[in-house]
Amino acid sequence: MQFPVQILNGPSQLFDLPVSLYLMGAGQFLQGLLDPYILVFILPEMIDVVEQKYPQLSEKQKAKLADLSSGVLNGFLGIG
Repeated sequence: MQFPVQILNGPSQLFDLPVSLYLMGAGQFLQGLLDPYILVFILPEMIDVVEQKYPQLSEKQKAKLADLSSGVLNGFLGIG
């Protein structure tokens, strides 16, 4: 699903799509609908991998890990 959305986000010489504000707007709209379904699964995966690598973490450290992982993910989402 993500592939056609990425094609709509910008002018495509490969697929001979015209430069159109409506096409780019549709691409941005669809990407806004689809991206959360991809990103929702990333954060728990990040936390699980670190917890498996460092099983000696205390509960306080695990809570801090969740906060920092969430901050990193949201920071990179904001950067683009």
